[in-house]
Amino acid sequence: MKRFLIPLTLIGAALAVFAYNYQGYCRGRCTLRGFGLFGPFELSMLLLLPLLLLFIGLLKWRRSRRRAASRCSCGAPLAEDWSYCPVCGASRHC
Repeated sequence: MKRFLIPLTLIGAALAVFAYNYQGYCRGRCTLRGFGLFGPFELSMLLLLPLLLLFIGLLKWRRSRRRAASRCSCGAPLAEDWSYCPVCGASRHC
């Protein structure tokens, strides 16, 4: 379910934008020529999106590095004050 969350969110957002623009077109506030044009709010959102994706990627990368540092190469969890793995005996800093 988790892997479908982002595509479903993007599809939902695209449908919401299309529905909003279609409703504006039907009421005469929007023309076909301006149907795909972006206003200042939309442009700012498009510019912020890559920055937000980069920030989320950095947070995930940091979390994965922390998890890797608290585990041995054999996969056993290590406490902060342990120098050796209790399962395989390998050094923590190897």
